[in-house]
Formats: sequence, C-alpha cells, structure tokens
Amino acid sequence: LIKMNDKVKGIVLNIRPYGENNQLIKVLSENRGYLSFVVKGSNKITAKNRVMPLSVNEFIFDDKFNKTMFSLKKHSFIKSYYVESIDLLAFLSIFLELFTKEEVENSHLLYQDFIYVLDHLQTNNRYLLGCFLLARLMDYAGIRPYTDGCIICDSKSINGLSLKSGGFVCLKHLASGDEKDIMKLKKFRHINMADRNIILKLNEDENAEDFALWMAFVKEHSGLELKSYDFYKGL
Repeated sequence: LIKMNDKVKGIVLNIRPYGENNQLIKVLSENRGYLSFVVKGSNKITAKNRVMPLSVNEFIFDDKFNKTMFSLKKHSFIKSYYVESIDLLAFLSIFLELFTKEEVENSHLLYQDFIYVLDHLQTNNRYLLGCFLLARLMDYAGIRPYTDGCIICDSKSINGLSLKSGGFVCLKHLASGDEKDIMKLKKFRHINMADRNIILKLNEDENAEDFALWMAFVKEHSGLELKSYDFYKGL
C-alpha cells in the first residue's frame, strides 16, 4: 500500500552522506515518531534542497506501508532551533545523538516534549529541562525509574537511588555506590513524576550534578556511550 504525497512535520536530528550526492536525514516527527528520508542530490555544492539539524520542516513523501525510510519528494522549512552559543549547542547535541541512537516505540510523544524544551530552553534552566527530557525518554522506553518506594521490597523508607536496580532503595538494600543525598533524591523523584505542565513550576535549583545523575541512569539502562556528552563535559 502506498499513500501518495503524505505529509509530516518533524525536527531534524541527524544528517549524514548517503551515496555519492545524497543525504540521509533522521527526523523525529510529530505524529509518526522516528522517520528517515533520503534527500537526493542534497550533498552537491549547488544543492538547494538541504536541511539543517535542529530545524522543523514539513516533509512530503510517498508513504509505503510498514516502512520508516523514504525518498523525500519535497520539504518546507518552518522553524530553526539552532543556537549561537557553542555551550548550549553542545548541550543540545547530547539529545540529538541520544534520540538518534535510542529509538522508542512512543517516539511521537517525545516530539512534543522536545519541542517544549526547545521553546523554553535558556542557559539558567538547561539542566532542569535536560533532566526532564531524559526522564521522559526513559518512560517511553519502558525503563522509567521506580521512585514510589524501594524497588526491591517496596518499603516506603527510602535511603538511596540504585542505578543498577533501577530506582529507590531502602537501607536494607542500599549499596556503597548508591546515591544517598536526600535533596538529590527528592529532586530526582519530582522530575521523574513531572510533565510539561509543571516541570518549570518545580522551582528546583538544578545543576550539572543532577543532570549527570540522570545521564548515569540512561547509560546504565541503555548501554549507550555518547561522544556528545563527553565533549560537553570537557567544555
């Protein structure tokens, strides 16, 4: 089955060469989640049909049943989320790489969260919104941290966060390497339970350490090594 001239709106996550003159772009779309498009001739110096990372476009293509990679017929630019700050751009690159590598079934839900973060992102709230986006990704991937009690025995007396076990633990199940800072645990739970309507109302003083804790959880349960995160930490 083929649906001619189908349209989707999406944000460009990744662009790489494909063949001699073409490009392959990875898109997180509003209604379909992850899609890939071959943009023919866009790798030529004179090409006028190039797309840019962090840009939202409308993509027109012939939709083939049960496929996620298509030949792009046309695209229309809508908005760019490119930022001039090298520091902030490096921070966003973490999510571009992460979303490219960690595909989830409900990726169309992730699109709305990502656009919300991009619309509200500032230097002084990057870690709060970054933690929120990581939490949502883990939720859609089916590996959301358990923060309603001890993940092992369900005790409501919490003494730490076990990355290996995947959630909060009580004193009996606390290990030496677990996170034990009570304030960090509270913030971790608040973010884990937050949605787009309340995340910026939490009034949490998020910092790089909180973001590092969420990144450690993602790494533990996805197994991904992110070069963009290593680069960002080195800035």
